[in-house]
Amino acid sequence: LRRVFDKLCWNTECLLDHEIKSYEIISRQTCALLSAAGCTSAASEAQQMLKSGLAPWFRFLSRMSLNGFTISNSEQMVLGLGIFPAASMVNHSCRPNAVPSFWLRETAPPTLQLTTCKAVTSGEEVSISYCDVSPPTQSRRSVLSDNYKFLCTCPLCLDSDRNREVLGLKRTGIEVDALVKSQLELDTAMESISLSMKRLDKLDQSIDAISTMSEYQAAREEVERVYISCRACTYVASRCSGIYSALSSDMLQLCSNEREQVQICQKALKMMSETLLASKQCLDYAGSLTWQIRMGTEAKFRLFVNPVDVDALSMLRNVKAELMKYFPPDDEMIVSLDQSLQSYSWSRS
Repeated sequence: LRRVFDKLCWNTECLLDHEIKSYEIISRQTCALLSAAGCTSAASEAQQMLKSGLAPWFRFLSRMSLNGFTISNSEQMVLGLGIFPAASMVNHSCRPNAVPSFWLRETAPPTLQLTTCKAVTSGEEVSISYCDVSPPTQSRRSVLSDNYKFLCTCPLCLDSDRNREVLGLKRTGIEVDALVKSQLELDTAMESISLSMKRLDKLDQSIDAISTMSEYQAAREEVERVYISCRACTYVASRCSGIYSALSSDMLQLCSNEREQVQICQKALKMMSETLLASKQCLDYAGSLTWQIRMGTEAKFRLFVNPVDVDALSMLRNVKAELMKYFPPDDEMIVSLDQSLQSYSWSRS
């Protein structure tokens, strides 16, 4: 296993100053934690690496950063980081033809499965996405450059018209004398939405810490303010919809008043309806698990409001069938979808 790990790619020449400082802290803290945990063998090896200077640690951490997979469940909740050497050889595309997913068992380590999401011809390269591919090109390229040290030149990153649509700008022509003006417009658009994106990032990261209805309500109101101020940006509108839906789903678990629950669903559905085109533009592509989760959430909200909504029930069945391509039958989300289908199918009969 060690020999396989040592063959993985690494890059310490392009580390930024803050990465160097982080690597130094992680190296020393890992040694201390291993010793405190009583992992004698691992602690001894870690200390030996540290005695040789920080270079061995930097190579180790670089291999973890460049080749590691974020382990998540079917609801895209982050659970940890894992190294899967064979899958680490697969390159990135912002429009991949394969999707990594994890099969989780209590009695065994996570299993990484790669599933093709579109037809792959003989000799065609298999690709996956290393990051969230719904943001504008500038954001995706920044994430990929910072974390993986390369500039993405996939077809999506070179599609300037699509990028303008995601930013909420009109399509431009191809006249040479308009290129400078076009780039300035893109830069201005990115600058204008950067504050909204930071506000949404902060909200997204704080959801797990929210515990009361008043906090959830305040968070939804903040999402509404961001949406109103920047609804012209397709990506921001899509993000607002996703966060608003997540908050609404959690509120349903806390609320016991059926009338209030219906109102929560109705407000969420209103937001989803207003942002449907934006969400479709950003999320509806082959292999998008986020799009399937969004569709499943919408179907559940609709069925809660109207248990005999035939179209919503059909939508829920389609979502389950799509997710079954990537997750096992006993996955928590698949089981939850099964329970919802059984419950609402019974209510119709």
